[in-house]
Amino acid sequence: LMLALPRAVSAQCADNTQGRDFWLTFLRNMLPDSPTEELSLVAVGDPATVVYVYVNGTMMMAGPIGTTGWRKYVLTPQASFYPSCHGVVQNLGTHVTATDNISLYALNFMTWSYDATIVLPTTALDTDYVVQSYPMQEGADLPVVAGSLVGFVATEDSTTLTMTLPCAARNGSNNIIVDSGAQHTVTLNQGQTYQLHSDRFLTFSGMRVTSNGKPFACFQGTGCANVPIHYDSTICGACDHLYEQALPLKFWGKTFVAVPTAQHPNGDIALVTSSADSCVVTIDGIIIDTLATAGTLQLNIGSNAAHMIHTSQPATVGLYMKGEDCAGGVGDPAAVMIPPVEQGIQRVSFNAFRSNGTQFHYVNLVIRTVDTADMRLDGEPLDTTWNPLPSGYSWLQLPVRPGTH
Repeated sequence: LMLALPRAVSAQCADNTQGRDFWLTFLRNMLPDSPTEELSLVAVGDPATVVYVYVNGTMMMAGPIGTTGWRKYVLTPQASFYPSCHGVVQNLGTHVTATDNISLYALNFMTWSYDATIVLPTTALDTDYVVQSYPMQEGADLPVVAGSLVGFVATEDSTTLTMTLPCAARNGSNNIIVDSGAQHTVTLNQGQTYQLHSDRFLTFSGMRVTSNGKPFACFQGTGCANVPIHYDSTICGACDHLYEQALPLKFWGKTFVAVPTAQHPNGDIALVTSSADSCVVTIDGIIIDTLATAGTLQLNIGSNAAHMIHTSQPATVGLYMKGEDCAGGVGDPAAVMIPPVEQGIQRVSFNAFRSNGTQFHYVNLVIRTVDTADMRLDGEPLDTTWNPLPSGYSWLQLPVRPGTH
């Protein structure tokens, strides 16, 4: 499930998930004894659009999208794109340009461990982020570096990032490089990357990262997470890589519709992270909790209905799919950021990725109830019954074929 996260289309502003210029970095996909098999990009756009991929100023590949309207670009050699160290500045920022507007996705595939993210164009990036990430299962038989992850890539020279860590960060030798609560700064030039991983079993959720006025990209995730976490002997396997681009604070909102993952009989997990103090969180009109600045709350999302989440302060909400053992034997953990309804748009192109391990594809749609008759998928009206929510919105979950829609 890939979702678009732009500002409202009525504003007609440039901040949108489509663009011609993108910066990204990959996070470490950590699964014991299984090397990374494939890093790739998927571009969706006009067949004649030519896409160029650069690393450290060198063009690594180029080519038109082609007649299908989408193209997968496998990134080789992997060492040119994959950060190998934590707490070290590296020249591994991936720069993508296109001759016309595209939607871009980054895919990090490993046998049994796979996740993808939509990539925001450079025009949508900003200088202020709060991280949300899922912790690693305590007691899991995983490498010490398989914890919460955050990675940055600079779009301009002399970009200084400042952050205060909610937990300690370690390097690959298990040495603490930044203490919990310490303010940490790093300066990057254009295209340089910097990645941190948390002390084992802890999370960077709530970490605020700002720059000296220069836009940068922030990616968040977990090397290998079990979802949900149980703080006893139970492990909800199997663990999986989580990888999402963090949304700048300017995209955060107050109203979200969480649509559950198809064919997961035990529902999903939602994380709500607040931007300010006294953030009252309600789900379906019932007050659940009040969060402080950068506080994170975990919610259970049932499998048989969508749920309306409202926050009194701007927030971000991530949906986390449960592991196979807790999901009826279907799928492993994955993450997707839920766009607030304030960021709705009127038109989007997306791709249901072809994969040997993927049997079913679905799209989740959320729209104002009064507008349901106007929704089209691939140009055709939706001859089906929408599911209304008491808030004036309705939702729908549809099976789709692989490919572009």
